[in-house]
Amino acid sequence: MASSSAAAVIESPTASIAPPDGSKVSAEILRIANAVKTTAQQTEGSFLEVGERLTSSVEILERLTTLFDTLQRELDSPEMQSATEGLARVAQQVSVLSGMQRDERTVLQQLSKIAVSLRRRIDEIYREVRTIGVLTINAKISASSVGAAGADFLTYIVEIGQSLKVAETNLGHFRSALAQVSAHLEAASASEAEFGSRHAETIAIIPDQLAQSLDLITERRQATAEAAGRVSVQSQAVSAGIGRVIMALQVGDATRQRMEHAQEAAEFLTEILGAVGPAAADEPWTHVSGEDRLNLAGAGCALQAAQLADTADELKSEIKAVHKTLAQLSTDAREIVSLGTRIFGVSDPRGHHGFLDELESNVDATRNLFGGFHEASLSADQTIGSVLDLVTRLSEHIASVRAVEADIRIMGVNSTLKSHRLGTVGAALGVVAEEITKSSAHTASEAKAATADVDEIVVAARSLGGKEQASRVTEITAVTELMTSSTKRLRGVAASLTDALDALARDGRTVTDLIDDTAASLKLTVQIDASLRRSAEAFDAVASSMPRGPMAYAEARDQMFRQMAKRYTMAREREIHARFAPDTLPVAAVSTPAAETTVDDLLF
Repeated sequence: MASSSAAAVIESPTASIAPPDGSKVSAEILRIANAVKTTAQQTEGSFLEVGERLTSSVEILERLTTLFDTLQRELDSPEMQSATEGLARVAQQVSVLSGMQRDERTVLQQLSKIAVSLRRRIDEIYREVRTIGVLTINAKISASSVGAAGADFLTYIVEIGQSLKVAETNLGHFRSALAQVSAHLEAASASEAEFGSRHAETIAIIPDQLAQSLDLITERRQATAEAAGRVSVQSQAVSAGIGRVIMALQVGDATRQRMEHAQEAAEFLTEILGAVGPAAADEPWTHVSGEDRLNLAGAGCALQAAQLADTADELKSEIKAVHKTLAQLSTDAREIVSLGTRIFGVSDPRGHHGFLDELESNVDATRNLFGGFHEASLSADQTIGSVLDLVTRLSEHIASVRAVEADIRIMGVNSTLKSHRLGTVGAALGVVAEEITKSSAHTASEAKAATADVDEIVVAARSLGGKEQASRVTEITAVTELMTSSTKRLRGVAASLTDALDALARDGRTVTDLIDDTAASLKLTVQIDASLRRSAEAFDAVASSMPRGPMAYAEARDQMFRQMAKRYTMAREREIHARFAPDTLPVAAVSTPAAETTVDDLLF
């Protein structure tokens, strides 16, 4: 771009140069050449800076494309699908475990009822034992009244009394153990009731809420994956557009080269005018007059005026197209950032983007619920273990009572037989013996029922403890681990989404700013355009001021044009040259196509 000082150098066409004064013409041509050189140097720096800025934009967009490609793969990955399916299984297990918990409460209630029933039976047995004890006292009195005939009877009575003491002792132990069983069952029932009260609402609503949250997560995951794909595609499109702009900005390099060629051509013209330097070595213009050399310089200046004017036209046209493309790219880049905000949502004050907002509270509630299940299961296992230990003792005590009852019953039958042999003397003893037999039979019936109750307690308790409870704890642990791993995966994807959105907001704005800055920087090409046109007008003024003589210098003119044509590197230069002297263009240069430039050539 031309500086103000360069602009001051060429303010108006040179209209008053004296044709015969070759030194003044040379000075004017050199002045124009220096102005063109200054503009060329400024052009190179300006377009290089613009190219570097746009190249950094491409790098940023490539990072965004890679980032959102990765995010899309994460959202569509089997692991992500497995995470949502895992939480769906967790939701199902809440219902399963809550059902098991209800079954456990039912069994505990059943055990408590059996314990109450068993206590009544033991109380009934105890009363019968006391009754037998009273009967044995009466039997002793009756046996004593019959003298020697009741001696054998007294022996039975003593044995019955001893058995009763054993029975009472075992019944006492049984009562104590049963009280402990009841206490454990009451504690377990109270714990279950408290657990149910504390988690009833959670158990009722969590499965549905989890299912709804997961449905929403699935919908948002699919939408997010689609949006990530769109961001990736649009980022690639903007990147490709920037690549096209960078290619278009090669007009800057072309402009610089054409200015350098014009500068070199101008310096070449001053050598012709002086007929000195490399250009004077055995060249035709060394043999023409000073006026003819002025005519040669005029022809050369006319060509350079045309070249620079065309260079300015090409620059203006290309930069106009670049500005249009940059405006569209700026819109597209802003649309990418807007897409992130619209599709993914605005982050909350803590910087989260809400990917798990609908699920987090439900997951926390579920985790607490499973923690409660786990504690309840461990507590139940301990309780049932204690109950089973006590029930073993109950079984032993009731077995002892039944054994004693059998002995008493046998002794009651023997007492009855003895009393019958005593005749009328043993009538009273016979009545007592029959009552003992009846009581022992009733005791036997209650003891049998009590044994069945104890067996039922064993079966029910085992259904809640031991392997069953251990299996439940293992299941709870497995489900908790599944929930943890699933939510960890979801949080990982949510973090990736947050990072991607932050990068999109940050880098998207950076790209937009870079594109806008590029557009602003390219406005300086107006100064380059103006400088080129001033230089073209100055060359044209020099050409117009030259004399119009005969064509005696035609051979020298053609040779001059051939020398100038050797410097061309662009087809456009040759096209302009052809308007002045088409026969002086090198054939090889005309027929050899220029190599196609790609974005990779420019960036790498």
